[in-house]
Amino acid sequence: MNKQKSFKKLGICEWIVNHCDSIGVRKPSPVQSACIPEILSGKDVLACAKTGSGKTAAFALPIIQILEKDPYGIFALVLTASRELASQICDQFCLIGRPIHLKTVYYVEQLTALSELPHVVVATPGRLSDLLEYKSGDLAQSLSQLRFLVLDEADRLLEGDFETQLSSIISFLPTKNRQTLMFSATDSPILNKLTESSNPFKYKEETTTVDLLDQRFVLMEADKKDSYLLVLLDAFLRENPSSSIIVFTNQCK
Repeated sequence: MNKQKSFKKLGICEWIVNHCDSIGVRKPSPVQSACIPEILSGKDVLACAKTGSGKTAAFALPIIQILEKDPYGIFALVLTASRELASQICDQFCLIGRPIHLKTVYYVEQLTALSELPHVVVATPGRLSDLLEYKSGDLAQSLSQLRFLVLDEADRLLEGDFETQLSSIISFLPTKNRQTLMFSATDSPILNKLTESSNPFKYKEETTTVDLLDQRFVLMEADKKDSYLLVLLDAFLRENPSSSIIVFTNQCK
């Protein structure tokens, strides 16, 4: 059996290794071990790994390392399906990039947030698409030197309204010298079809959830789901008042 590689052996520079150690991130997960060297070598990546496997750090670590060598304007754009996920990703970038004063902005609400040229923009497709469509001049110019496009929860971003918004955003982005990184918790046929011509590095692991997750389901009438969900959330928060909850849904009413 091969020994698990350290972050240093994956090509991560010393200051990031030391900083990760100080925040308790000491051993790379399988998705990190597979993808970090490929990203550092300049390849596009398509990775499918289970929830909780460390996918965000798998792209954040190499992006920050490459960014540090030439920290200019908007260097990376990360698109994800919800504000909550955008906030989490932004927090991880801020935490890892703290020693170099990494500037990030998430869930872009106003054009002024982008005029300050943060290094990393984390956004949901809808709002960013609107800004590009209606105020495209300066914003498109600020994205003209983009080095990384990351699609988090890529399978969800390639469905329904997201697909149209994503196509609009990509039309404003440079194609030369840009790496595209796609990460997903599920292996969707649409992802493989999308990457047939680009030939990215592909990583796939068993996409069942991690052992620490407690999964349950409840069968009920459709018109009672909302009420039952509120009861469950209220009961959980009463027992765990310092906890937070993320609710995933196909539509937000």
